[in-house]
Amino acid sequence: MRPIAIAFCATLAIVAALLVAFQSTLVPGVAGEAYYRQPAFFPIITLVLVAAIGALGAVRYALGARLLEDDELAGTTPHVATLLAVAVLFALYIGLAKMFGYLAATLVFAIGALVASRSADTRSVVAMVICALLLYLVFRVYLDVWFPEPLVLDWLGSRND
Repeated sequence: MRPIAIAFCATLAIVAALLVAFQSTLVPGVAGEAYYRQPAFFPIITLVLVAAIGALGAVRYALGARLLEDDELAGTTPHVATLLAVAVLFALYIGLAKMFGYLAATLVFAIGALVASRSADTRSVVAMVICALLLYLVFRVYLDVWFPEPLVLDWLGSRND
């Protein structure tokens, strides 16, 4: 189990570091806008934290630190079908975000993940919608973070011309 924990933590750290290194090609910036209002600002902060925590975890486990184990999960098998479904949803999220916008893509991903994990009930779906709307409003209105317009709006606008 130790080699798996080390490999997992190291992989998280490496992927996060690569995403930070290539963020300028992945997420276009807006000229003249403050850095904290750029679309990549919060993802970069998150990725730096993931890289640091992943590297720290890999080093700790390599040095012999005790592996974390949850008594509730001990002896259970992973739900591979759920993990694969959520991974596919996340891949779709990337494409949907450009096509339909961040809010719509986030809602599709979040509710899809609830359905895939068999956790979707009325309360959880309503909570997810409220959370997504509040986060979007905080980023868009309060923090004035720039989000690109969904491509579908450009497509609809060009059809009306």
